[in-house]
Amino acid sequence: MMPITRVGNQTVAILSRNKVAGYFVPKSALDIIELELASTVQVTAFIEFKLAKIGHVIDYLDDK
Repeated sequence: MMPITRVGNQTVAILSRNKVAGYFVPKSALDIIELELASTVQVTAFIEFKLAKIGHVIDYLDDK
């Protein structure tokens, strides 16, 4: 097993009992992105059209 400090610019998976628990992604692997504030209309549209498609996930997570 290689120490995490020696992997360089590679993504590293963190395992717990042979299941992925998380990833370390080097900063060099990410693009520089610009964020912009969403308008009320955009947020409302997202909630009405996209959020409804994952309602079952929200229901599942509600009691967690």
